[in-house]
Order: sequence, then C-alpha cells, then structure tokens
Amino acid sequence: MSSRLSRDFEEGFTSLPEEVALRSLLPKMSTVVYRAPSMEWEPQNIVHFFGEENLLTSPIGLNADAGVAWCVVERRTDVRWGDLKTIEEVAYQLFVLYFDRVHRLLYINNSANDGVFEDLADAVLNPGAERFTGSTVYRVMADIERLVPTNVGVLDARDQFRRFSMHVGSDVAASFSQAEAGTKSQTNISGGGYRDGEHVSISASLKGRIWSHATATSLKHWQDWCDSIGEKLLDDTISIDKVIGQFILPERLTGRPEGVLLAVEWPWQLHTLQAEHVRLSYQEQIHEAVYTDLIPDTASTTGPFRFTVKTGSWEVTYEAAVERGRLHYRCTGDDDIKVVAHDRNIPSAIG
Repeated sequence: MSSRLSRDFEEGFTSLPEEVALRSLLPKMSTVVYRAPSMEWEPQNIVHFFGEENLLTSPIGLNADAGVAWCVVERRTDVRWGDLKTIEEVAYQLFVLYFDRVHRLLYINNSANDGVFEDLADAVLNPGAERFTGSTVYRVMADIERLVPTNVGVLDARDQFRRFSMHVGSDVAASFSQAEAGTKSQTNISGGGYRDGEHVSISASLKGRIWSHATATSLKHWQDWCDSIGEKLLDDTISIDKVIGQFILPERLTGRPEGVLLAVEWPWQLHTLQAEHVRLSYQEQIHEAVYTDLIPDTASTTGPFRFTVKTGSWEVTYEAAVERGRLHYRCTGDDDIKVVAHDRNIPSAIG
C-alpha cells in the first residue's frame, strides 16, 4: 500500500525540472508551520519570490493535488577569506513547501535548517499567515515515551550580560529547575525517546522550528511526517505542562545503582552533531551510529553495566563501570568498534 501511495504521489507531479530528479531529494525532517488565512495558496509565487534567475530548477516541482512544491535556489556570495571580484561562493538550497488545504497548514522546509521564512509564507498564502510559535510547539513531543532531553536552551530576561545559555548532558536538569523557579524560560528543547517501539529524536524551538535528526527517504515521507506534526500542533487537549513533566531527567552516577539496566542511550553529543557524519565500523562493515541498536543486559544487578551494540551486520558487547563518578567503557571481545567521522577512521573505542 505504501509503495503504491508513493508511486501515486510521484505521478501527481505535473511540473518537474530536468536539472534535479524527484527521487534524488532527501530532505531533513525539519519544518516551520504556518496557519493559513484561507484554504487557497499560490505555489507559482515561489518563482517570483526567489526570482527566476536565482532558481537552478525551472520549472518548480509541483504536485497540486498533494499540495507539494519544491525548488533549488542558487545563492552566490563573496568569499569570506579575501577581497576578490573573480571568485564567489556558490551554494544550493532546497526548499520544499507543503500546503494541507483541509487543515489550512503550510509547512516550509529548507535544507540549511534555519530561518522561519515569514515573507515566503506571505508570498504563497497572502498576508495573514500565522506561524506556530511559543510553547505550543512542544506539543510535538506529546506521543513520545521515555523522553530524555539531550540539550535545552534557556533565556534569562533579567540578566542582560548572560541572557542565553545551553544545557547539555546531565546539566539539562538544571534548565528545568530554573524554568520551574521562574528565573529562566526554555527557548528550545531537543530530546529522544520511543514511538511505537522505535527510537526517535525530536527538537522544537519557541521561534517555531521543529526538526528531527532523521532524513526523509522521499518527499512523500517528509509530507507524512509533517502531517503527524500538524496533528499534534492542532490538538488543544495536549497539556504543555504534562509534556515537559514527562521528561526523564538525567543524573550523574556516583556508583552502581540497585536494579537492572533497562536501557542504553547514545550520548547527547551525537545528537548535536550531524549524525550522518558519525559512523561505526567493525570488520569492515560500516553503519551510521544513530541507527545502531544498544541492547542492555538485564540479567545482572551488580558489577559493570553490560550492553551490546547491534547492527544488521554485527554484534559487539561492551561493559561500563562507575569509577570516580565517571563511566569507563571497555569491549569484552577481541576487537573494538571504530568510529568513522568525516571519512576518517578514529582508532578510539566507544565511550
């Protein structure tokens, strides 16, 4: 059924450029969302907004029935390392727009993963579009279980010298206590948890940007993800206090706690880097780190924590012991997993 839906989606494009193939597009799971003033939009205004001379793709890709339009914009800027008139920096950015006419929601995706594109929304919807901002965006986290924050930005409106700070790792607990005390407000939250048994990541900022570390396998995949985001944004029954209250806040270990090891998570640093650049290599088989499984050993209640790093190609067992307030890892087998980052082999073990 899903393959047929994808095929129907692709065949619904009545306008496609020759420069870029539709199936080659793999947008990030990222969007800003606008509530439209009516059920009408003008996707062709995209051309006038960017200027036809700045579009690598002409005509724009358009599936009017699905409400999806896309284009690639060419941007030329002066080089930053010299005063040169003969050399320019050339960058290409993908823009994908999806208009859900039934719910009057416009989703805008940009490959640079920044900006809120107020003017672009006005261009295709006419003035009056309202961006989802503020704590409402945290509704997108409502259906995720065992949600652990990986980094939280907080703003102190009273301290003009140190207004913004970023909390990561075990320090994120401080950001929640400060917000509860009323001394600071959270500007963005990133976390990971489980939806229907699958590990997912989700991030949201008060400015309205919502994103995940995942990459869509197609435009249809991204559109479906947007629909799931919009469903929660429109659900007024979701309590923001309940969403924030469901976070599992990390605490620094000082020793082996009682009980079994229930779960193992990748460190927060992995989720703040570009995840596709961090891969794991074992016996010449390489997998992206964020898509490997960490399986805890639930049999022991004392001694080192034990867990297995598992992929479709291999399984490697590790153990971690608490020493002087820190976790120290070691592989229980003969060979460590190697970390591959930016095409460089890093000969250090996991942890």
